[in-house]
Amino acid sequence: MDQIEIARRGRDPVLREYNAMMKQIERGDPMHPREVQDMINDLVSEGYNTQAAALARAEVNWDQ
Repeated sequence: MDQIEIARRGRDPVLREYNAMMKQIERGDPMHPREVQDMINDLVSEGYNTQAAALARAEVNWDQ
């Protein structure tokens, strides 16, 4: 099974975490920069460069 098939079925834990984080960002929940960077690193290491780039461009409410 290739990565596209895994993504369609929602079984990849990295993508589930990414989707949850994007929902938090859309709600405006505060996030710590390290948390976002760790997710970007995880996405890149798993080959999800498009999602990593989208997260890097997201307008995050940074935790203060």
